[in-house]
Amino acid sequence: MARNILFSIGVIGLVCTVGISAFGQNTEPSVLNHLFEKIDEIESKVYEEFSVDSKNGMLGMGVEWQIKLAEEWKKILPQAEQIRPLNRSEEISKSVLVLELKNRISNVEFKQYLVPFNAEGGFYNSPVDQINRRSFRTKEDYANYVKWLESTPMYVDYYIDLLKKGIKENVMQPVVIVNNAIKMTATLTLEPELNPFYAPFKKLPDHFSPSEEIEVLKLGIQTMEKKVIPQWKKLFKFWENDYLKSCPTEPGASKMANGKAYYEDRIQFFTTL
Repeated sequence: MARNILFSIGVIGLVCTVGISAFGQNTEPSVLNHLFEKIDEIESKVYEEFSVDSKNGMLGMGVEWQIKLAEEWKKILPQAEQIRPLNRSEEISKSVLVLELKNRISNVEFKQYLVPFNAEGGFYNSPVDQINRRSFRTKEDYANYVKWLESTPMYVDYYIDLLKKGIKENVMQPVVIVNNAIKMTATLTLEPELNPFYAPFKKLPDHFSPSEEIEVLKLGIQTMEKKVIPQWKKLFKFWENDYLKSCPTEPGASKMANGKAYYEDRIQFFTTL
C-alpha cells in the first residue's frame, strides 16, 4: 500500500492552509501549521510500523493501523480544538481538521473496520486493482508476483476472521451490499484462464524463451489452483453460508450495534461545515 493511499490529514491540512493563504492571507508558520506537520509525522510513523513487508504480502497493513491512528487522534483532538486561528484561512483549516479527526475516531469507536467493504467494493477487489501497479518484465517480476499470490490464504483468512467479529458484534453490511460482494467474489473463483489474478500470465514478455514461458506458466497455474482459487471459494462459501444469513435485510445504520448513536454521529459529520 503506497504512502499516498493513506488519506493524510496532515498533508491535506497543510495544502488547505497554504492554498487559501495564497489568496492574500498570512502565510507565517503558526501553531496550526505545526500541528498539521506533527500529524503528518504521526501518520508516517504508523505507516512505517504497519507497512507491507515480505511476511505480510497481499495483506499489507490490515486494519490495525486505523486503530493505532485513532489512539493518536484522541491525543491530538484537544490540541486542535484549543487552537485560536490567526485568520479566516486557519479558521477553515482548523474546522476541517477537527471534523476529520472526530470522523476517524468515530469510525474506529463504532468499529467500522469490521465492515471492510461497501457498495463499490472492498478487500476482495483491492488486490486485483494492485496488479496493474506491478511490473511484469522479468522472471524475477513473475517470481515476486507468485510469492505475493501465495499469501492469498493469509489474506482471505484475515478478513474472514474480521467479518466473523463483525457478525459477533452485530456490525455488518446489509443484504443488498453483501449480494454485490458475492458477485464480485465470484469472479475470483473462476478457473485460471478466466481469473483476473491469472491475467499477467496470459501476456508474457516477448523476450522470454520457450522454456522460460513453460516454467513461468506452470508455476502460475499451480499457484492459482493451490493457493488462490481455493481461498476465494472459501470466502464465497462464507458469504453465502454465514455472513448473508446474519446480516441485516435492510440498509440503515440503526440495524447495527449502537446504530442509533452511529446514525446521529453521521448526521453531525455530514451536516457540519
